[in-house]
Amino acid sequence: MFCSNCGHKNADEALFCSECGTKLVAVPQQEEKEPEVEQPAVLDEEIEEEATVLLEEESVKLPEIIPEPEPVVEEEPVSEPEPVSEPEPVAQPEPVVAQPKVMPIVQPIVQPAAQPVQPSPVSAPVNKGPSVVEALKKVARSPLMIIASILYTITSLISIVTSVSDLGEAHDLTALGLPAAFEHVFTIFFVISVIVTLLVVFGLWITVIQGFRKDAFSTVGLTMLKGVSIAQFVVVCIAIFFVLISLFTILDEIDSDMMPMVLVVVGILALVFTYYLLIVTSISNAKKMAKGVVKKASAYVGVMLYISSVILLITLIISLVIAGSFDYAMDDLARQLDLGDIEITSVSLDPLSVITSLISIVNTFIFGLVIFNQRGKVKELGYANK
Repeated sequence: MFCSNCGHKNADEALFCSECGTKLVAVPQQEEKEPEVEQPAVLDEEIEEEATVLLEEESVKLPEIIPEPEPVVEEEPVSEPEPVSEPEPVAQPEPVVAQPKVMPIVQPIVQPAAQPVQPSPVSAPVNKGPSVVEALKKVARSPLMIIASILYTITSLISIVTSVSDLGEAHDLTALGLPAAFEHVFTIFFVISVIVTLLVVFGLWITVIQGFRKDAFSTVGLTMLKGVSIAQFVVVCIAIFFVLISLFTILDEIDSDMMPMVLVVVGILALVFTYYLLIVTSISNAKKMAKGVVKKASAYVGVMLYISSVILLITLIISLVIAGSFDYAMDDLARQLDLGDIEITSVSLDPLSVITSLISIVNTFIFGLVIFNQRGKVKELGYANK
C-alpha cells in the first residue's frame, strides 16, 4: 500500500510507513465493500502494544526527518539614491488650430443654347426621303402635267393620222431624180417617228398615273422619256456636226459681210445642243427624285420652252399672213391676165394643221410651266439644286 503522507510504497501487511513512520491506513475498495464490524477498543490497544514491542525488538530506527534549512539570501547593499535634478521646464508648443480647407468656388459653365441651324442652299443634305418622292408625285398629278399630256397626245395622234394619209398617196420620187429605193427609206423613217411619238405618249401617261399611287414611284415612264430624249440628242448632235462641217468647208468662200450670220448660226446650234442635253439631265434628275434624292429640273429648259412657244406662235402668224397675201396676189394676177378657167394652186394653210400648230404652241408653253412647277416644289423643301 502507499503512504498517505509521503506516498512511499510499503508492504501490504505494514502498519507504519517505512519512510516517514506514518501509520498506514488501508483504503477499502469500493467494489468489495464489506460490512464494517465494530472491533472492540481493547483490540486496538493490544495491536499498538504489539507494534511497539516489534519495533523495539527489531531496533528499527526511523530516520529523522530533518527539515532542510532555508537558503539564506544575502541582501545587496542598498545604494543611496542619487539626487534627482528637477527637469527643466519644457516650453509647451502653441496649439495649432487647423484652418478649415476652403474649396474654390467653381462657377458652372453655362453653355449657350444651341441655335437652330437654318439649312443653307449649299450645305443642305440631298436626301429627304418620302417628302421628296411626294413632291415628285404632286408634280406628276398636277393639272398642268395632265393638260400637257392631253395636248401632246392630241397633237401626236393628228400627226400620225396625217402622216399615214400622206404615206398612202403616190410619191413620184423618180420625178425628182431619186431612185425608187428611197420610198422604203421614207417608210422606215415614218415607222421610227411613230414609235418615238408613242413612246413619249406612254411615258407621259405612266408618269401621270404614278403621281396618284400611294406606294413607291415607278420610274418606267421617266425611263421611256429619257430614252427618247437621248435618241433626239444623238440625232441633233449628228445634224450639228454636219452643219459645222459644211460651214468650215465653205469658210474660205464666205464673204466677210456674211461672217456675222455664220456666228449667229453657230450660236443657235450651241443653244440647241445645250437644250437637248439639259432635257436628258432634267429627266435624270426626276428619276433621282423618285429615289428620294433632291434634284431640280433645268431652268434653262423651261426658258427655252417659253422661247420656243413664242417663236412657234410668231411663225404661225407669219405663215398665215404670207399665205393669205399670196393667195390674194395670185387671184388678182389671174383676173388681170384673164386666165379664166386656169386653176391657181392655193398656198393657204390647212385648218387642221393650223389647229395642230396652236395646240403644239400651248403644249410647249405648259411644259415650261411644269418645269418651273417642279423647281418650286423642290424649293418648298428648302433644298438647293444638286
